[in-house]
This record gives sequence, structure tokens and C-alpha cells, in this order.
Amino acid sequence: MVLVVDDSLLQLNMILRHLENQELEIITAADGHEALRIAAERVPDLVLLDLVLPGLDGLEVCRRIKAAPATAEVPVIITTTLNGQEDKLNSLQHGADDFITKPVDRRELLLKTSSMLRRKKHLTTLARQASRDPLTGLYNRRYMDFAMKREMMDSLSSESPLSLLMLDVDHFKNYNDTNGHPAGDEVLKAIGSILTAKLRQHDIIVRYGGEEFLVLLPKTSAEGTALVAEKIRHAMEEYPFPYRASQPGGMVTVSIGGACFPEHACDAAELLHLADEALYRAKREGRNCFRLAKKLEVICS
Repeated sequence: MVLVVDDSLLQLNMILRHLENQELEIITAADGHEALRIAAERVPDLVLLDLVLPGLDGLEVCRRIKAAPATAEVPVIITTTLNGQEDKLNSLQHGADDFITKPVDRRELLLKTSSMLRRKKHLTTLARQASRDPLTGLYNRRYMDFAMKREMMDSLSSESPLSLLMLDVDHFKNYNDTNGHPAGDEVLKAIGSILTAKLRQHDIIVRYGGEEFLVLLPKTSAEGTALVAEKIRHAMEEYPFPYRASQPGGMVTVSIGGACFPEHACDAAELLHLADEALYRAKREGRNCFRLAKKLEVICS
């Protein structure tokens, strides 16, 4: 998706004609504020940005696009009639990735556009590989550290609760020893699929290591957390995992521990610790159950 920002209808139509038949989804904006709104909502793969815009100029739009975490990696090509060396340097200093002088040459536009889109796709692939577990496709532990801090900041700013679930597959070593590690891997992949299907799109699901999974639940209270945990636990009980008859009780089950921010903890390390404690209480108290962190007198400054 390419966002084209230009307040001149003539210049805008010229760029759109140049990009015809390139199998690109094109969206347009006529001023800086509209461009920022669209960029935040749609997160384009590339922005073609005029420097001279009404209200908010192109340099400030570029700076804000690059400053926002969601759009920081989106490449920006400046398109302008200003062609002095200082104009180019100023654009680069504000985060622009390239510069095209108007009137826009079609060959130059297509070469630079395709180059930037290839680079963006490559970087997106690398970022996904760095943040995803290769077996399940879920987020990995490295991403969790980043997501936890971000979600806790959002929780504080919106004054809404954030909950954490920690899941562990019951008797998983027995399953692996009895049925083989490839069968165990299939169980882990199926659990990833179950969690993805049962949870909200904005919930964050992580394979934390081995047979452990974490789930971050934004805007979810302790009561809501218990309901989500029971939904997950029941879904695991009901799922027709291969060789589940070899497990105790004839089912593949999970034990779940939960903790809430800021009700139980004031920082990420303590939240993880309390969810882990609750998980092992669930293990000690019979497995295939959910336990919530115990209520403490917590005052977060």
C-alpha cells in the first residue's frame, strides 16, 4: 500500500498515472494532518510526500511518521519542486529515505518506488523472524519483553487493567516420551492455533519456552482474566489432540496462572513472577485448573 500526499490535484494525478498498472494499492491525502491520520490507521508500505503542504508541512509530517513506533519503519520519499542541496539534506535529517524532484520522472519514480517496497518487505520479513517462534508462529520471548513494557505504559495512560496468563502443558514430558517429539511439536502448534482462535485480535500470545505459553490481555480485569482462562482450559480439554488417550485422564490439559497489573504488581518482572507462582500453585493443586495471584497490598507510584 502506497500513501501519496500532495495538495496539488495536477501533481497528484500525474503521480497516480505513473503508478498505474503496477499492482499497487494507492491511497491519497491532500494535507499533512490527513496524511498522519491515514498513516496511523492504515500503516502504508511507502509514503510519497510533498514538502509544501497546507497546515502541516512535509518535513514535520515525515518527522512524526518516523517518530511513531507503528510507522517508524515506513519508508518516505519526498517529492517536491524544491531541489537545492539544503532542501535534500533537511529532508534526510527529518527521516526521509529518498528524494524526487518535480516534475516527477516516471522511470525514476518507478525505480525508487519498487526499490523501497522491496526493502520494506525484506525488513518486515526479518522483523517477523526476529519476533516469532519458528514452530508455532506465535510471538517469542524476545518480543514479549518489548510488548510487556508497551502494554504496561498503555495501561497506565488509559487507567485500564492489564492481565497476564501463564500456561503450561500438563505431563508434557510423558506425552513426548510416549509418542515422540514430532508428536509433541504438533501439540504445541495446535495449542498456538487454539489460543489464536479463542482470544481477541489485540491479545498478545507468546510461546515463552518449551511447553509454556504467555498471554497478555489488555483492558482485562481479574474477573475477566478468570473467564478467559477457563475458556482456554475448556478448549484444551475438548480438543482432539492425537494420542491424547496416552495422557493421564485421557486428555491433553493445561494449568494456568494469572496476575493483573496494577492490582497485583507494579512492574513487568513482578507480574511475571506472580503469574508463575500462581501457575505452580495450579500444578500443586491438581493441574488442569486456573489460579490467580493472591491479593496483596500493592501501591504503585
